[in-house]
Amino acid sequence: MVTSLVDAPRGDRGASAFWLLHPLVYDYPTRSDPLGSFRWTPERMEQLEHAVRKRKRVSLRRRGNEYVVVASAITTSRGREALSGYLAMTGEELLFVLADLDHFQVIDS
Repeated sequence: MVTSLVDAPRGDRGASAFWLLHPLVYDYPTRSDPLGSFRWTPERMEQLEHAVRKRKRVSLRRRGNEYVVVASAITTSRGREALSGYLAMTGEELLFVLADLDHFQVIDS
């Protein structure tokens, strides 16, 4: 195992050198369930589809970050179902793979 830049091969002294010295800094928690912490039931998919049709706001949590977006489309990304939504304040379009979500809720307004 390489523990310092001196021990690292010359090609590994670039941007990856930080990760060699600090391997625990960029450590996401691992999941035992590949589908996330909840299941996408038909009722939840119906809620999501209704939110897209009515352009409702949706609260999502992915990797510990919470987002509130206006649902705009259900699409696929690399063969996986995804929700496309935009931030109401900036208009920035974001794509959320459904299998990566930890939480989902349609906000009634």
